[in-house]
Amino acid sequence: MPPAEGENPAPAAPAGAAAGVPADAAAVAAAPARKKLSKPVVIGIVALVAVIVAGLAAFLTYRSEVWGGKSLPDPASITSQASGKNGKKGSVVKAKDVTEALKAKGLKTKTEKVFSGSDAGVFVGYKGFSQGERVDAGSTVTVQESAGPGVPADTIGKDVNKVVSTFENMGVPVHYKQVIVNDTKNTPAGRVVATYPAAGQGVAKDELDKGIFVGVATKGDGLGADIIGKDKDKVESDLESQGYDVTMRPRFSSKKNVGKITGSDPAPGSAMSEGDEITLYYGIDAKGVKEAYSIHNSPETGASTNMLGVSGVASGTWCNNAGDCITFDNKDSGDDLDTGSIPYPTGKDGTEYGEYSTLISCDAIQQPYCSNSKAGYLLTGDTGAFELMPGQSLTNYWCGSTRVDGNSVGGTTCDDGEYHMQDYFVVVPEGADLKSLENDGFFDKDALAAAKKQKSVDTDRPFLLYRDPKLYDKTTAARSMSNGMANSNPFLPYNGYGSGKDKIVKMKPAPSDDTAYYLVEQAGSYDWDDLPDANVDTGSSKTKSSGDKTDAKQSKKSKTYSEDEIRSAVDDGDFTPIAGTYCLKSDDSCVTLDKSGTLKVKDGESPDLYSHATKLTMRTGSWDRYYSSPEDAPFLDLTGPDSDYQCKTMSGESLSGSDCLDSMDVIEANITQRPLNPLYIFKGATFDVADGGTPFNASSEGDFDSSKPCLYFMGYHMNNAPTTDTVYYLQ
Repeated sequence: MPPAEGENPAPAAPAGAAAGVPADAAAVAAAPARKKLSKPVVIGIVALVAVIVAGLAAFLTYRSEVWGGKSLPDPASITSQASGKNGKKGSVVKAKDVTEALKAKGLKTKTEKVFSGSDAGVFVGYKGFSQGERVDAGSTVTVQESAGPGVPADTIGKDVNKVVSTFENMGVPVHYKQVIVNDTKNTPAGRVVATYPAAGQGVAKDELDKGIFVGVATKGDGLGADIIGKDKDKVESDLESQGYDVTMRPRFSSKKNVGKITGSDPAPGSAMSEGDEITLYYGIDAKGVKEAYSIHNSPETGASTNMLGVSGVASGTWCNNAGDCITFDNKDSGDDLDTGSIPYPTGKDGTEYGEYSTLISCDAIQQPYCSNSKAGYLLTGDTGAFELMPGQSLTNYWCGSTRVDGNSVGGTTCDDGEYHMQDYFVVVPEGADLKSLENDGFFDKDALAAAKKQKSVDTDRPFLLYRDPKLYDKTTAARSMSNGMANSNPFLPYNGYGSGKDKIVKMKPAPSDDTAYYLVEQAGSYDWDDLPDANVDTGSSKTKSSGDKTDAKQSKKSKTYSEDEIRSAVDDGDFTPIAGTYCLKSDDSCVTLDKSGTLKVKDGESPDLYSHATKLTMRTGSWDRYYSSPEDAPFLDLTGPDSDYQCKTMSGESLSGSDCLDSMDVIEANITQRPLNPLYIFKGATFDVADGGTPFNASSEGDFDSSKPCLYFMGYHMNNAPTTDTVYYLQ
């Protein structure tokens, strides 16, 4: 019967299907028989599977770094909490964290400090490698750690255009100044001849607002900066032939500069007039120490053998590799026969010594010679080294909490007082017999053993050692009287009186490259603010070459600026492109920003966290964890000076400025005021807040109109993204 309408016909059984046999079984039976795989094919399949498994295993073991070397970690995956320049806590990558990550991989590490716009201690990069790159297991990887802003050691002598890009990333103001040179054949115009800070030194914490000065060689008449490094006798003769009144003064120098000019007063590069007085400083080594300490009776008779224990020969700045510096300011009296002295009114330890205190090298008080023949002052020995100590430390002691000058008449006295360990330095000129000093037992044995395990000190450079009280278990000693004479102060060199020489405390630390404060050989003291600006193209209209002055003025008058022009000008301290009045959309508050960067409240309420008018500067590299370069950020990071900090210690003492950041007795909760931190947001800026790639809270949201540039005042922590209602728009 045909199927009813709407029904599907039943499927026909396969041909050959017997009655009562399932259709699928019949289908199998009806299927043609499969060919059996040959043995070679089976072997091939097995081999292919084995290759695939082996390849997969190799891939996985390579990826897990079982073989094929170790990959350098992506710093973005390594974070630690650190306090930035503006006091904020943020997720940053510290060099020490990267070092630990490398050691965990079995790699050896070295740390190299480099100057940058990042805070000190922040990871800068791998020297010679990039993140993700593979290195052989057991290799040594050099981790570059930021030392903060500073001047690279190889800056002097470079074409100024070759260093612009380096300095623009330091995060501090940079000033290019003209410095006169006389011989542009040997010192071509446009070369860097001097810097402040000196090459190889960082910007001091209290001078971040001052920034960096770069002296650029400029052809001119005067006391050329190119006298530095030339033979002292020739320079003296040349200047005297030009009608100048020249005085020579010895100063310590590295081996290469002995007998050569190392500086002058007025500074090298200064404009001069015929008849002007010039003091030339020339380099000496250990052989010239005693002469520098001798009284010059007259130019004809030369030096006598009377050493008065004072000299300005060690004047200058001495810095260790960690960036700590000690400066001895010397002011010669003006007497042509005077070798000067080193004033020391306040000690490194904080002791107030008074207006007339100086550093001395022996107890030559009211007598021409350094004590007697039994005295142990280094100056009278033959090593070439000598001590420096505050003059008053020879006679003072403590009665309870009161410091007493034992050389004065009347006042507080006590028979059983107390000696305190006070500032004490050992100066080791180039060429000194350091080995004899070590063999004579001058240094503490344990300190000497520790120094031998460190990198050797560079004896081709003059250096000094600061006796560090932190290395001593005991820094006080009893002062007792016997037969009307006090026992010797064990913290001072033996003077031939009182207790024996064996009672004198040995010197810590011993010399090594880590403990030495090397003399910074800087060409004189420049009056940087008085030097004319050099025409250096930094990309800002303010610093174009002299031929472009008209164009620069026209550019400043223009109503529109590119982001690069704005960024460059503000980085140079010129806020003209963004100066104006900024107001909230509600008009409840308005502020003004002038061309110098000074921000003031104009009308209404003050912005959040705003307390007073302040002068802003621009920071670069502040958000480098979010943007690969400052140019990628859609804003300028502006900040007030560190002097705006106000805080209290845990004991209740009020502090201000950088002291709040440096004190170990201040916790974050006790910082009551911080520098203002507004962002200048460019017109058309966009923020992808949700992905966490901005300095704003990823969970914050709101409408933001970026059709006009604006200011957004950042808080201390967890800032929400800017919105139309929270920013100050340029009017």
